[in-house]
Amino acid sequence: MGKYLKSVVKDTLKYGIGSVLQRFIGFFLMPIYTRIFTPADYGIMNIIFTVSSLLGTLLTFGMAGSFFRYYHEYDEDDKVVLASTIQIFRLFASFLICSVLALFSKQISGGVLGDGKYYDLILLSLATIILSTMWDLTVDILRVQFRVIWYNYIQVGGLLLQTVLSILFVVFLKYGLFGLFFAQLISNIVICSSSLWITRKSYSLKFNISILKNQLTFGIGFLPSLFTNWVTSSSDRIFLSRFAKLSDVGIYSISNQIATPVRLLTSSFRTAWVPTAYRDLNKDESPRNFSQTGLYYATLISFVVLGCSLFSSDIVHILTPESYHRSYLYVPIITYGMLFEGLNLMFAEGLNFANKPYYRSLSFVIGAILNFSLNFYFIPKFQILGASITTLLAYLTTFLLGYYWAVKFYPRIKYDIRKVFLIVLYCVPFIVIGFLIDREYALINILYKFGIYILVVCSLILIFFRVDAKNVIRRYRKSSKEV
Repeated sequence: MGKYLKSVVKDTLKYGIGSVLQRFIGFFLMPIYTRIFTPADYGIMNIIFTVSSLLGTLLTFGMAGSFFRYYHEYDEDDKVVLASTIQIFRLFASFLICSVLALFSKQISGGVLGDGKYYDLILLSLATIILSTMWDLTVDILRVQFRVIWYNYIQVGGLLLQTVLSILFVVFLKYGLFGLFFAQLISNIVICSSSLWITRKSYSLKFNISILKNQLTFGIGFLPSLFTNWVTSSSDRIFLSRFAKLSDVGIYSISNQIATPVRLLTSSFRTAWVPTAYRDLNKDESPRNFSQTGLYYATLISFVVLGCSLFSSDIVHILTPESYHRSYLYVPIITYGMLFEGLNLMFAEGLNFANKPYYRSLSFVIGAILNFSLNFYFIPKFQILGASITTLLAYLTTFLLGYYWAVKFYPRIKYDIRKVFLIVLYCVPFIVIGFLIDREYALINILYKFGIYILVVCSLILIFFRVDAKNVIRRYRKSSKEV
């Protein structure tokens, strides 16, 4: 178990470098952008990114999951044909669909943003989507081949280039929102070209219809889950823009940005864990390893949720002007939604192990329907608070259904779900105490909350992981004596 856990942690840290840098850059740019863009501008930017993320996700046709599922079942020559077939199909499909949508860019701008004058931003986003669907596959190839250095080169290089260009176009050349989207397009051109060159040996000009059918058959099963996951995570922005104000979308986006360390952890873990899980799936020790890893994973996410929630007020007051300050109020609800989203990424993976992706999609569909329905009531009445609550409820529902079906169809892997919920809920009263401290903002409150954080972490470890902690201390003392 120790070696397996060390391997997962090591890979998570390696794959998390790019995500960590992305979040760091996000926090670095936050005080700059919030002083250049109004909350309404932030809302426009966030809505376009939201719609673009949906289109980009759908244009992968769910084949990321099928690629990982079947890659190791092919010999080396067929792996090249597999990657080539997916890449060629994605290129032509995304180019055709985005070209058609470009013809209606003014109508799309008017329908989504209420004004057709932002059509140029729509055009830049569509061009960027074509490139992103191509280099997404190159990233998956590097992951499945465990080429971590090149993976981080693509992620980190693209982020740094986009950041430099964004500052140049927005801050110095004062191109506004256009400069932000133009920087994204230029950086995608460079990183897409680089990533295709790095993975060039994984491609050929061969195209196999039978392989494409196999990939689409499996991949299409993921599309409902991908679409409904977008509905749960992002459609609330559209509701806010319609039933509230664009400035509320901007405030909500800042709240989500403060909560992103949670998603950083969950996405980094999944990036590292999925290839390892499929590789070790049939080993005798896998059920125990998976169960224990899931417990540690839930605990670590809870610590991050606690930290984001306790210090959200301080982050907002330090990094943003007054017009954005109320965004900290919604961070705890948003982080708990992300927590259940992250748990679902691991705990429901048994449905893919059992070749039952449709049940996973069904859990996402039910969660999305719940989210979409509740949005009609909660968002007009409670605005940002309503959006936060409906998203949390949807993620919780999706997690519970996914876990239930995963245990049913793949009973070989079971998690201690009771202990997981005890750990997750243990932090709630301390978050409430932190918010009571924050009724009047003062720097001294940071010290009080830091003390609360240390207390929670230590007490949680003593309550739930006393035996594990003793074993770690015993091994440390033993190794110290040997030295």
